[in-house]
Amino acid sequence: MSFNTSAWRSSLADAARTIEGALGSGARSIADVAHTAGGVVGDAVAAVAGHENGRRAADATDDAVGRTAEGVAALGQALGRAVVDPTRLGSIALGEASGWTRLFGLRRTTRVLVPVAQSVLAAGVLKEDSSRGPLAGALLLGAFADAQQTRRLPEEQPHDPAAKVNKAAEQAGKKPGEPGKADGPAARPVTGALALAGQHAIYSWLLFRRGARLSAPRALGYGAACAAGVGLAAAKVPVLAAPTAVAGPAVALTAALANDRRLVDAQGPGRSALRGVTRAGAGLDSPSAVAAMGLGHAGNLLLGVQAVQLLRGAFGAPSGGGFGARVVDALAREAHIFAHLLMVHGLERR
Repeated sequence: MSFNTSAWRSSLADAARTIEGALGSGARSIADVAHTAGGVVGDAVAAVAGHENGRRAADATDDAVGRTAEGVAALGQALGRAVVDPTRLGSIALGEASGWTRLFGLRRTTRVLVPVAQSVLAAGVLKEDSSRGPLAGALLLGAFADAQQTRRLPEEQPHDPAAKVNKAAEQAGKKPGEPGKADGPAARPVTGALALAGQHAIYSWLLFRRGARLSAPRALGYGAACAAGVGLAAAKVPVLAAPTAVAGPAVALTAALANDRRLVDAQGPGRSALRGVTRAGAGLDSPSAVAAMGLGHAGNLLLGVQAVQLLRGAFGAPSGGGFGARVVDALAREAHIFAHLLMVHGLERR
């Protein structure tokens, strides 16, 4: 019996439409809930603090819950696209597999899978359009950064900061605590951080080209988060202070630009873009609008993953290999690949 390629492709297309339609319907429902919740909260606040404060509370609630709907819609579209694209589907599968191998403590397998996931996604980007070299280059830099980070899985390193410094010094042939150049394991985070900073510099440039700009509140908020991360690393894990100072601002800048509502919402600030465009008759029928809805979520997830890694280094158990720690790491791996998928999906849409 011969294999029917046309039937197989048709089945994949049907599956893609089913996934996108199901998550799209869920997004619309969440958007409606956001609007209803905004009205309830607004009425409650208005009864206590006046009509104007009630209106602001209603808008804030509507927008906050509505952004969840945006993320669901964007994820549905990105997954629907991946179902019919072997490279994207392969990238997701590799990212998922790296999460499971991390969960079960398969360190060597994790080291192999983690950098390959972004590399496969980069290959898919170039295969579709050779003019997307910068976007593919960003993914390859991210793959290199992942490779460097996974060479230092938490359970392989002492938790005590002084022990980390002394171990690096011993491998470099120096006495513990003796100043000198950083090599060995202590140098790897800086190498990976430089690659990560390069990846996010490209992401930020591409977001800027699409019209994203910084606002004072976003610059202040994400800048404060970055400064807090550098301070925490310096205080708790000095060996990670330099990498955090190198990569942190770049990742924070990507998140700040990706959350610029001008990328999505033409109705003005404080409105749920999903509810607004849906009411206007476009909504989920506008692929570019839906794809852009995932950019802010992608930026926040990428920043969150780096924050989790820093917190694990600062406050994790000495061994770093407990089941709870591995669960956190596995979830971070899952979020990581979906964040890049959403970022790529949003940036490649015209």
